Amino acid sequence: MCWLVSNFKNFDNKVAIVDDTKSYTYKELFLKVKEIEGSLSSQIEDGEVVAVVDDYSFYSISWLLALHKHKNIIVPIASKIQSEIQDRVKESFSTKIVTIKDGKYIVTPHKQSTTHKMISTLQKNSSSGLILFSSGSTGKPKAMIHNFDNLVNHYKDKKEKSMNMLVFLMFDHIGGLNTLLNILSMGATMIIPKNRNADDICKLVQEYKIRVLPSSPTFLNLILMSKADEKYDLKSLRMITYGTETMPESLLFRLKEKFPKTKFLQTFGTSETGIANASSKSSNSTFMKINDPNLEYKIVKNELWLKSDTQVMGYLNASMDSFEDGWFKTGDLVESTADGYLKIIGRSKEIINVGGEKVLPNEIESILLGMDEVDDAIVYGEKNTITGQSVVCDVVTDTDAKEIKKLVRKYCKNKIPRYKIPTKVNVVEKTNFSDRFKKIRIKNYRTNMLNKINIKDIENIALKASQEVLMIYNQDFDVEYKSDNSPLTKADLKANDIICSSLKKLYPNIPIMSEENKQIEYNIRTNWQYYWCIDPIDGTKEFIKKNGEFTINIALVYKNIPILGVVYAPVLEDMYSAKEGFGAYKNGIKLPIKREHDKLVIVASKSHLSDETKKFIQDIQTSQKKLLISKGSSLKLCMVAEGIADIYPRLAPTMEWDTAAADAIVRESGKISYQYGTNKPLVYNKKELLNPWFIVK
Repeated sequence: MCWLVSNFKNFDNKVAIVDDTKSYTYKELFLKVKEIEGSLSSQIEDGEVVAVVDDYSFYSISWLLALHKHKNIIVPIASKIQSEIQDRVKESFSTKIVTIKDGKYIVTPHKQSTTHKMISTLQKNSSSGLILFSSGSTGKPKAMIHNFDNLVNHYKDKKEKSMNMLVFLMFDHIGGLNTLLNILSMGATMIIPKNRNADDICKLVQEYKIRVLPSSPTFLNLILMSKADEKYDLKSLRMITYGTETMPESLLFRLKEKFPKTKFLQTFGTSETGIANASSKSSNSTFMKINDPNLEYKIVKNELWLKSDTQVMGYLNASMDSFEDGWFKTGDLVESTADGYLKIIGRSKEIINVGGEKVLPNEIESILLGMDEVDDAIVYGEKNTITGQSVVCDVVTDTDAKEIKKLVRKYCKNKIPRYKIPTKVNVVEKTNFSDRFKKIRIKNYRTNMLNKINIKDIENIALKASQEVLMIYNQDFDVEYKSDNSPLTKADLKANDIICSSLKKLYPNIPIMSEENKQIEYNIRTNWQYYWCIDPIDGTKEFIKKNGEFTINIALVYKNIPILGVVYAPVLEDMYSAKEGFGAYKNGIKLPIKREHDKLVIVASKSHLSDETKKFIQDIQTSQKKLLISKGSSLKLCMVAEGIADIYPRLAPTMEWDTAAADAIVRESGKISYQYGTNKPLVYNKKELLNPWFIVK
């Protein structure tokens, strides 16, 4: 019998798990594991690879333990994205899928034509296995296979403790499993959050008097930004552990000011080598010491290399290039002290090369977070024709966009060399981070995805749809009206079918949001990293009037930022396109096109010119004569990007699919689109898909 489950008898009526306010004792957990074991023989064979699709719950934990006892190879999958689930089932060679929902489970077979020799090795040795996936932020997620028996035995002989601990990282993350196994091995109580947001987590800390909070620097900063620490009583916290990414020193100082009596402990580990025993030099220090008898480390050219008793057997779907003679090359760059302390200063893949000078994003982020005006910041490199790369930052701030750029440069001037000072400062609603609350720097995640997409393919999809649209446009057609009174034609539906089917064929793993599709619930799409945002015909009223001022819009959005856009006007035969980092174009000519005019050219909606927009135009202060042009569809944004128009005010309703593609073109042309009343950019994939009023100029 597995020692871990057998130990539950010693803890008996102690609460093991609190899941959605319901408490389960160690005795109940023991019995549930035994119950699942009883049903396994008829459904799952010993040693089979089994995917468990769920995040943390009483039931998923019970299944994990039962499968471990049964010597199965377990693939925890916390994702809610079907395409991602399917990929992970396939890449892990899973032959059974356990889907858990609301306490009920379904076991379904999954046919695999082959297996992997490392899986066969575990099966031959009657050892339990664990397959975890990397985040995929720098490429295709790697499937890592562990001997799960070795990992579990690492937690043996822990002293019993009675405390409430919150499991923060996910069911399919090595850090989350570390928390789980720590709690269960010492008879503590695990509190499972229903939602991982600052408010809900702090509420749980208050309600259950949680003493240990495992987290990440990004999430801890979200707590400060939301002021959730002021709303709830967090005095029970004795320790906050942080890992998964580098902690900026300025953020740690701010956290210590907020939590002066709480100990801060840096944790360290990798999915490849497991979690190491480590200790921080002090609560105020980002230096740590690795003191783990089961792990060795060495520093090679400032990079940390690890070798552990619990490291992976290997990758199922990738080469072992990151290993050398049994040492795992972590990619973490470190500083070291004479007394054996280490400080992680960044990732080798994130270094920004400015004319041969190396810049570490974390150094600049730490400086920016020292500014009173900056709530959050992320730093990354952008292509530069002269220096190769330049330093760019996104900041979350309430300060005016133009003013914050001046303040950032002034603040950095005497603190770092000139080449490290950001050349571009973008104001954003939030910085980009993964569902594991780890910052994803743009040079990695956007470039990798964009390199996979040929914009000519997207232009050709728009052209293909336009052929069908023009056939309907050039004849009589019926008009229907949707529930919101907006018009719908056969052309809208035909174009939608062509675009969606073509995109699914080329990029089957990228979800689609379209005006003409059934809208997907926010709790599902909030997990999307990338998605297509489509308006098959933008300007249906112009299509019906047959004035030619309608467009076909296709955008690729990363979380809340449009990073690729194609806008095609079939009657005008004008193709606008943009891909982040590659520029914006109209019919192959780079935008903006320089145009000389002595008037302030204002473009406004042809069919939706509101009284508020009229007043805004009237109130514009200028020494130039105003020229108002009326235009339909997203052509208005494209006119600003092109340089024909100077400003486009939209103080009337629009939806995200109306603007996403053209907004990508505006941004890449060097122009800006921002919310009326603030200088903050438009954001996408919101809970409500209605855009706020906005200005483009």
